[in-house]
Amino acid sequence: PNLASIQVDVESSLNFTKNRKRTKRCASVLMYMGYVIIVLDILGIIAVLMEMVGAGQHGRMVKRRRKRADMSDLSANITKAEAYLARVKEGGVMNHIGGRSVPALSGETFENHSPVDEEFLCHVAKSGAADIDAAARSAHAAFAAWRDLPATNRKKILHKIADGIEARAEEIAFAECLDTGQPLRFMSKAALRGAENFRFFADRAPAARDGQSLPSPTLMNVTSRVPIGPVGVITPWNTPFMLSTWKIAPALAAGCTVVHKPAEFSPVTASILCEIAHDAGLP
Repeated sequence: PNLASIQVDVESSLNFTKNRKRTKRCASVLMYMGYVIIVLDILGIIAVLMEMVGAGQHGRMVKRRRKRADMSDLSANITKAEAYLARVKEGGVMNHIGGRSVPALSGETFENHSPVDEEFLCHVAKSGAADIDAAARSAHAAFAAWRDLPATNRKKILHKIADGIEARAEEIAFAECLDTGQPLRFMSKAALRGAENFRFFADRAPAARDGQSLPSPTLMNVTSRVPIGPVGVITPWNTPFMLSTWKIAPALAAGCTVVHKPAEFSPVTASILCEIAHDAGLP
């Protein structure tokens, strides 16, 4: 029994030693694998950082190219806008009364500057109460003929105005960019929207005076719509052309005449609209 016990103890010691060696080898393998994983992680991080640096450099190159292209486009657009405004800069923005471009009765003007760079754009007629009275009298004199014009004829004239706006849409957009400081991408859409406004109300001119008859068991309700005469329209500076068409087009479609007072900060496109309306045959 003692010898057997000693033999078992020896075998147990040998097995323990073998297991210990295996454990050490496994631990060593796991440790080396950990080192390899750490190295791979570091290499992966380095690769990602290098990719980010490369992407950043590429992004900066793209931005520089875009900036150069944008500056080139900006210079070209400013040149084009100035060409459109050359006529206005020379003659100024005058009052349009009775189908004619006339200065203020006082002869006074004020300077209109671009909010983009404070550059001088044009002189503008500095009107007073006497000028407003002259415009209102002229609109009243034209009212009867415009009111009595068949609605289909008014529709045709308003559509011609829309055609004229579309034909000069680029000029309107560039003029408003310098006159209001708004981006070209907005102003180009606003100009075309002005044409859409005229077309929308032109198509409704034939029904502009349609009233309603609403009978009930005890009474009759009748409504009628008639043009009231000259309409005063005041428009703001920020999107002047498009906002003016929102007010002027429905008034004209209904058979009214209009006295328009544009914002003194952005009067250029109001003069363009007068030219377009005159060419379309508006009295």
